[in-house]
Amino acid sequence: MEAAEVHIGRRIRQIRKNMNLTQTNFSSILHTSIGFISEVERGKKQPGFDLIFSLKRNFNISTDWLLTGKGTMFGAQKTGNTEEASVKHDAQVRQLEAEKQLLLEQNLQLKAQVEVLKELIVKLKTS
Repeated sequence: MEAAEVHIGRRIRQIRKNMNLTQTNFSSILHTSIGFISEVERGKKQPGFDLIFSLKRNFNISTDWLLTGKGTMFGAQKTGNTEEASVKHDAQVRQLEAEKQLLLEQNLQLKAQVEVLKELIVKLKTS
């Protein structure tokens, strides 16, 4: 594996950590799997165009920095901290949306489990 491949994984991990996101939330925002993010961060797999574009779109990541390590992490910065604060705010909003989605999915799973338990109780009462 080439050194550049490992470095892009490290830079992707750096983005995730900078945004205070778990791999679960990060992968949800980027519409990919946790396993894939993990493998990219460890240098086992290479990110494709879709992931690179998603990082640029969702976090304003400079593709030059992402691919080469040169320049700054964030794309064209407008006015100092305002742009960075906006990017962090957007990341926090996406993180909350991802967490909300996870909670909704967990809620559906719990409801399904309650229904199964209700059926078991009815079967036990009738036997």
